[in-house]
Formats: sequence, structure tokens, C-alpha cells
Amino acid sequence: MKNISTLLSLLIGVLLVMTLASCNINLLGGSSSSDAEQSQVQNQQSRSQNVQTPSQSSSVASSQSSSKASSSSVAPSSQEQSLPSSSSSSETITSKIVPVGDGSLSFPSDTHAGTQEELDDWYSLIGKGSAARINVCNMNDSEAELSEGQFNSIMKTLAGANLSVYEALGNPMTGGAVHVVAYNSADNKIWHVVYNGEWFMVDLGSGSASIFNGEGAGLDDLFTIF
Repeated sequence: MKNISTLLSLLIGVLLVMTLASCNINLLGGSSSSDAEQSQVQNQQSRSQNVQTPSQSSSVASSQSSSKASSSSVAPSSQEQSLPSSSSSSETITSKIVPVGDGSLSFPSDTHAGTQEELDDWYSLIGKGSAARINVCNMNDSEAELSEGQFNSIMKTLAGANLSVYEALGNPMTGGAVHVVAYNSADNKIWHVVYNGEWFMVDLGSGSASIFNGEGAGLDDLFTIF
């Protein structure tokens, strides 16, 4: 009987040991499984933080493109500042009062009574305002600069003159005369007129000057403007 009791005690002890060992294994396995699951969750969270949503991507792209556009808009302005100003390189066109005998006052010796068609052509030409500068002379002996105000007054007087056509030319008045010679922006002569208080002679470069009646036409101011 003692032997049987002893054997039973040993068996019970072995079973207890085996049971305890099994529990420890389960506990260890569960802990390692829990650690693995926690590590996997952390990896997923890390990947999700690194992934950009479509809206985030477009926002970043928009920010980058606006930054590039801002940089490119600055460059042209700096280049424009380095360009020379056109006004600084342009030359001033000056009208002048020239003395008697100046080469610009040469006038055709061939003259004729102007026709109505020629008078209309003159009014059309003076009305275009194509003169960029003028040389003027009123029997003066010295040269001087003509002011802008004087230039405008002369051009207004010429454009507003009430000229008429002669049926026949009589003898011209003697004495002084006013010359006005006009040049375009290319500094080419475009017309030359002479007024002596009666005859108004127009040279348009044809080689023969047209003569119109300028008496009482409002041209006498030409003698006093400069």
C-alpha cells in the first residue's frame, strides 16, 4: 500500500509540473504574439503618416508652382530696370530763327498763280500737322531758338489763313517778307512758304512755287510772332 501511495504522489507531482510548464509556455507565446501585433500596428501608423492624400499632394504642387511663378515674375522686372530709357536716347528737334542768307531760305525763281486745286492741297497738307520743326526768318540778321509757343502760333496762323486764288498776278509788294520752312520728323524739307504782306507763295518741292492772295487773310501776325 505504501508503494502505491508513493507512486500516486509522484504521478500527481509530475502532472502538476507538466501543467505549470504548459501554462508558462502559453503565457510566453501570448506575450510574444502581443508584442508582434503591437509592432505591426506601429509600422502601419508610420506608413499612414508618410502617405499624402490627393488633396495634400495638389496643395504642395500648387505651393511649389506659385513659388516658381513668383520667382519668374521677379526676373523680368530686374531685366526691365536694366534697359535704357527711350526718352534718354531721343534727340530734341529744335525750331530756329535763321538769318537772311541762310541756305534753308532758298526759294524757286519760277512762280505761277496758284489754282484752287493747289490751294486745297496746301490746306490739306498744313492741316495734317506733319511739320516736326521749322526755320523762320523775318529779315533778321542773327540766329536764335524758336520757342514751342512761337512754333504753335505760327502753325495756327498758317492753318487758319483765309487765302484766295488770283485771277491774274499783279506786281508784288516791295519790302520785307517772312519765310517759314518746314521739316518732317526725318528732317526732310516738306514745304516752304513766303509772305510779303500781299502774296503768299507756296513751294511744295515741284520746282515752281504757287502764289495765292494773302492780303487780309490773317497772316500779318507772322511779322510779330518772333
